[in-house]
Amino acid sequence: MGGCGSGRHRGVRKRRVESCLALDVNELRRKGVLTPGAFGTLSWECGGDARASVVFRVGECALTLCYHDQRAAEPRDVEQRVALSSVPGRFGGARDYFLCPGAECGRRVSILYFRRGVFRCRHCHGLAYESQREDARLRARRRADKLRAQLGWPQRGALAPPIAVKPKGMWIRTFERLRGRAIAAESVATAAQVAHWARILSRLDRRQRRAQHA
Repeated sequence: MGGCGSGRHRGVRKRRVESCLALDVNELRRKGVLTPGAFGTLSWECGGDARASVVFRVGECALTLCYHDQRAAEPRDVEQRVALSSVPGRFGGARDYFLCPGAECGRRVSILYFRRGVFRCRHCHGLAYESQREDARLRARRRADKLRAQLGWPQRGALAPPIAVKPKGMWIRTFERLRGRAIAAESVATAAQVAHWARILSRLDRRQRRAQHA
């Protein structure tokens, strides 16, 4: 452990969640990992041939993680206990959460991140999402692309009109709702892109005029 996402990011006030190893309770549930008595190894791809892994075992109300922390001043073996919480769903069943093991936290969260040798929630580690660094133009483009993906439409750049093809198996009512959102999102993204280009052209024009009068 400790090799992935290490190092600093210059010019970034907060480290991004995307640069840290993530432990997702919903993914563990889908894999059947959270069954009491289960044990095994969880692994992450870190680019190239690099991998990180932890050994886990599951009790009645907790997940125990065992790993080797190479980033500590003196490399050490760590055993970390993460409490589990189950909340009844509105329409039956239950939803699982981690209880953040931070000393003064205990938040109910779906994802824990590995940093500084321990798994904690995003708030304890002071992490930010990549989307929080985006300007209005990039956020608008990302929303439009997300809706395109839901509809199975090709991902296209700004100024590309949406296509009106309903995915097979999707209800017409659902399609019309998502299509309306996609068209509105494309309009916002296009307007934001045009405004961005206008600002660039304006700056270039000012520079050219200053150069002519220099």
